[in-house]
Amino acid sequence: MTSVDSGSVEDWWTDQVAVVTGAGGAMGSEMVRALCARGVRVAGLDRSEALARFTDSAGVELASGPGSFTGVEVDIADVDSVVEA
Repeated sequence: MTSVDSGSVEDWWTDQVAVVTGAGGAMGSEMVRALCARGVRVAGLDRSEALARFTDSAGVELASGPGSFTGVEVDIADVDSVVEA
């Protein structure tokens, strides 16, 4: 991991990767937005219906920011679902 001391805090976020579980929910979707706005590549995990709602409402917004977002349909309470994803 890059040290924050080696540059500005803003530079530190660039090219980082984050996984956000519950990306379709209220807190998770705001975390995705905040991370993408800082240039982070985000994999957002959620069950199908929640992820679809979030992607529909935020897809254009996230595509225009400096980061990137990939939605992954997965139920993290189901081991087979996680392995398949």
